[in-house]
Amino acid sequence: MIFDMTENRVESCKSSLAKANSVAIVLRENPVLDDVLAGLSLYQWLLNEGFYAFVLCPVEVSLPKGLDGAEKILLKPRGQELVISWPNNQDDIEEVRTQINESSDSFELIIKSKNGSAPVAIQDLSFEYQNTQVDVVVMVGDARESLKQYTELYESVAKGSADWGYIGMQELQGFKGTWNLVDGDLGANCAQVVQLGQMMGWDFDASIASQLLLGMEHRTQRFSQPDLSAEFFELVAECLRAGGQRRRLDNLELPVSTPEIQQPKPQQSEIARPQR
Repeated sequence: MIFDMTENRVESCKSSLAKANSVAIVLRENPVLDDVLAGLSLYQWLLNEGFYAFVLCPVEVSLPKGLDGAEKILLKPRGQELVISWPNNQDDIEEVRTQINESSDSFELIIKSKNGSAPVAIQDLSFEYQNTQVDVVVMVGDARESLKQYTELYESVAKGSADWGYIGMQELQGFKGTWNLVDGDLGANCAQVVQLGQMMGWDFDASIASQLLLGMEHRTQRFSQPDLSAEFFELVAECLRAGGQRRRLDNLELPVSTPEIQQPKPQQSEIARPQR
């Protein structure tokens, strides 16, 4: 069941994701807990549905003690190609080959030096991803400044070679993306991710439901914010029906060093207006 979305928005989003194979999820630099859990839940849902996906944030994100998933949020995108390089000493290299090590069940890259030449030092090896193109870039919250730090991804949406989606609590001035899911009456971005999963017909498992439920409860201060809609509580019920478990918020130890994911204030806007 879809709530409070225009038919055009729904169809644009469905069409964009239906034809995609790879999705990058980008968080803003100071995400609240709801943003983080919305991004991680969307990421897990996409993996479950067979997408290649990753979550990005240009600054390291810490989660409250007792919550897992921070290690899944990358500082840099992982491309389809991993480049291994070392200082140019081509004359010292006899061959580079690959092999399967059956004893360890691993794939290996072998760099063989010529007789009399020093082997490549491990500390001289560097690793870098390239070809980070994806089919869809999804911002959770106003992550436009974050996205600009990932040049290849930003250029892909700017040139239209990748679709650009936005999930947020209010419209973004000047946003010219492919689609946006915005419904401030739902109270949380996690609620909008629940809607997205329903809209796409994705299977809803208990771990994703629990994560989304926590984001909704934390963002709305234990469901106590005024003017929460009936649709919001229906989405809460949907999480519970899927096996989601509520967490005691007072048992979550919020790290002092990351005020961006501490308890939000009821009247504080979650997305800053773009500067003119």
